[in-house]
Amino acid sequence: GKMLDNFICFNPQMQYVVDLIKQHSWKPFLFTGAPGCGKTHLAIGTMVKSMADNKRKDGKYDTAESIFLRIKAHNGCENEVVELLSGIDILIIDECEAEKITAFSDNSIKGVFQEIIRRRDLNKLQTIIIGNNPLEVKKIIGDNGYSRINGVGEIFELNGDNWKDYRPKIKKEANTADTPF
Repeated sequence: GKMLDNFICFNPQMQYVVDLIKQHSWKPFLFTGAPGCGKTHLAIGTMVKSMADNKRKDGKYDTAESIFLRIKAHNGCENEVVELLSGIDILIIDECEAEKITAFSDNSIKGVFQEIIRRRDLNKLQTIIIGNNPLEVKKIIGDNGYSRINGVGEIFELNGDNWKDYRPKIKKEANTADTPF
């Protein structure tokens, strides 16, 4: 149900971002901002629109931690993970924060994320990265990954009064309806 058309915009800045994404749904994107500001909704909505508009056949949503754990579980098989994630038409990597990846001091893991982004960029495949803090995201995707997304795509830092956690507002509106809870 996460579509760009049902993303609730509470102000003109939010509407501007949604309209821009709709016009350029094929681009790589990086969304950062506080929890609950709609980053994942925007990313999944972008993937759905891009698949429909650009005849892309497959998309995958995953978290950086899940990818990291898969790589660690298949020690020595990093190339298989890179190959798999480098070939999907649209890839969303959510929760791209270094603090969530407890053993992130391993530079080979950082290299894997950078290689995935490099290959996807070379093959002109759409990548959408989501995280709370832009500096933490950069720790995982590196300056090169950040530059690749910024060069062809859009980087949105969804911060400030226009991008507050919407969940309490939705909950409050839902609780005013005639419901038993």
